[in-house]
Amino acid sequence: MVWCERDAHIGLDLRHAQVVALSTGTKCINGEYLSDQGQVVNDCHAEVTARRALLRFLYSQLELFLSKRPEDWEESIFVRHKECGFRLRDDVHFHMYISTSPCGDGRLNSPYEISTDLHSSRHLMRKHRNHLRTKIESGEGTVPVRCRGPVQTWDGVLQGEQLITMSCTDKITRWNVLGLQGALLSHFLEPVYLQSVTVGSLRHTGHLGRVVSQRQERLGPLPATYRRNQPLLSGTTDSTETPGLLFVGEMNAGRGSE
Repeated sequence: MVWCERDAHIGLDLRHAQVVALSTGTKCINGEYLSDQGQVVNDCHAEVTARRALLRFLYSQLELFLSKRPEDWEESIFVRHKECGFRLRDDVHFHMYISTSPCGDGRLNSPYEISTDLHSSRHLMRKHRNHLRTKIESGEGTVPVRCRGPVQTWDGVLQGEQLITMSCTDKITRWNVLGLQGALLSHFLEPVYLQSVTVGSLRHTGHLGRVVSQRQERLGPLPATYRRNQPLLSGTTDSTETPGLLFVGEMNAGRGSE
């Protein structure tokens, strides 16, 4: 992930962007390795671990703003907000780059998922569009969530039931409503949303756009400060094959730290 600032005169200036989180990964654990001590990361997909790293960045920026040194306040990306404690500066935005389409519904129409039997492949993809999907334990790929399956419990998972870990598409959709900051920081921060998402290979831009935007249409009224965020979507003409993710932010040339 990268964070930047938007200049009112020149718009986005990525020459002053700063990478704040970087990760790689494609697997999640088996249920037998769950830890009730918080010693195991259940989901190690790049999107998830990079977002976890972003939380550390947000905490560090909040500490800067709460520092006793005035010079630290200017370095922070946060300002006071009368309704929610703190919020991002108006000219600060976050951008995310993913080397391949996020697993789940967002990847169903990608070239990677289309088989040689094109007709049956498209029919199967249409059948499972808009479905929540769960990641395959200790493997790659996703399967649809059973609508009437049993409620997941700790005892059930330890006794061999499938560990339900939601797909990255579903998690990104959640971030577009609830924000990236997580439950704890929500007590102090206004929701933090993505300004844009750029995908490298294995993408179908139109399908990914449908996943990101149309899923939110069914939502009812949201609490104050929350919104149905729709980040700008784009792709790259060339990308590496190594799965990975960046959170990037923009910053303008007027900041003293730059």
